[in-house]
Amino acid sequence: AARALRDRVAAQVPPWMVPERWAFVDRIARTSVEKADKAEVRARLARGEYDVVTLDDTGTATGGTAPGTDDPVRST
Repeated sequence: AARALRDRVAAQVPPWMVPERWAFVDRIARTSVEKADKAEVRARLARGEYDVVTLDDTGTATGGTAPGTDDPVRST
């Protein structure tokens, strides 16, 4: 899933805009006016509450767990 998403984004934006780290979450924290709460998202990332998958330039994934499972991400 992460690799496919990376490939799709890479086809549409310059290489420097393609993230190296991806976090798959069920729901993004929101403010009282329903905007994304960036401060809370950063805090949750810092606390390790989100599984983060790192993809290198070749699309090889490391870290985190596969979305929707408890299976560790394996390099592909």
